[in-house]
Amino acid sequence: MRIKNTFWVRLLIAFVLGAPSYLFFIIIRNFPFDQVTTYAYIEYSSLVFLAFLSLFEIHNWKSKWLEKKRAWKQNFKRRLLVEILISVLLPIPIVLIFYSFLYLVLWDMGLYSPSIVMYCAYVTLFSLIFMIFVNANYIIEDWRKSIIKGEALEKENVKAKLEALQTQLSPHFLFNNLNIIDALVEKDSQLAQRYVQGLSKVFRYILDNKNRELISLEEELSFIEEFMFLMETRFDKNIALSVSLSEKSKRMMVPPVSLQLLVENAVKHNEISIRNPLLIEIDDETNHYLTIRNNVKPRKSNTTGTGTGLKNIRERYHYLTDNKVVVNAGDTHFEIKIPLLQIHNA
Repeated sequence: MRIKNTFWVRLLIAFVLGAPSYLFFIIIRNFPFDQVTTYAYIEYSSLVFLAFLSLFEIHNWKSKWLEKKRAWKQNFKRRLLVEILISVLLPIPIVLIFYSFLYLVLWDMGLYSPSIVMYCAYVTLFSLIFMIFVNANYIIEDWRKSIIKGEALEKENVKAKLEALQTQLSPHFLFNNLNIIDALVEKDSQLAQRYVQGLSKVFRYILDNKNRELISLEEELSFIEEFMFLMETRFDKNIALSVSLSEKSKRMMVPPVSLQLLVENAVKHNEISIRNPLLIEIDDETNHYLTIRNNVKPRKSNTTGTGTGLKNIRERYHYLTDNKVVVNAGDTHFEIKIPLLQIHNA
């Protein structure tokens, strides 16, 4: 069960800590109880209560501000260092104010007063405890969201792999490829053998990467080359792929089979012929984005697609990054921009 960090919870904790705090000092210092008046004890407990509540509220405000500027999930070590540093320094001004008020108001009530060093040590201890309590909600919430996102991403990856396999193994796809292989066996046996090898590589890539969330763009491009060989053979080279990428972009990561789904999407929705060849371009002109662009010539018999492939990619990226998949649909060109991801070492 998770305790919510609300004002009333902080108020209750400050009250519970304020009442016995002076009793704690009296016990450890063997100060006689009969020399402390009831009024002085109430005054002191109230003062400690206000000090603890102020410390709690400052920690709460500070952590909210830091969560916006430097969230735990972005850099855990640096955030922890900043939190500890503030938690250690924060008690100093609070103790000085508390001690000054103590001497101005309660000094003549027979009240035992520990040293400033003891007060600082005492308040610093609770400052660190308050820091942990206040930030526990942020850390637990991030952890809970990460688990939910991880589970959702795993489901999306399974769906993506199944969808890719279903696309490749669909009767229509197999029928087309078997017809192509049959025609090539009589016409060009070497090309037929190369086609079968390319087809097996496509299947192997999908199966080998079924459990991976991300893969390097360089590996994905190698797979797309094999896939494009099948498409070029199938459409008598009336389809072409142009790739212009920097070495830095090739080292970035993308979800497996994402490019294949986008290329397949272009093939499925456009006429491909001698008069209307399909040109697919892949470049990284936009910073941290990969652009997949193709000319548009809708099939005459083309029915409205379900958009399942594009929806799947959007959902997978939703669980991987805050950057969105961008779609620009024009009259002459269709363009999709997908974020290039990088794995950060903690």
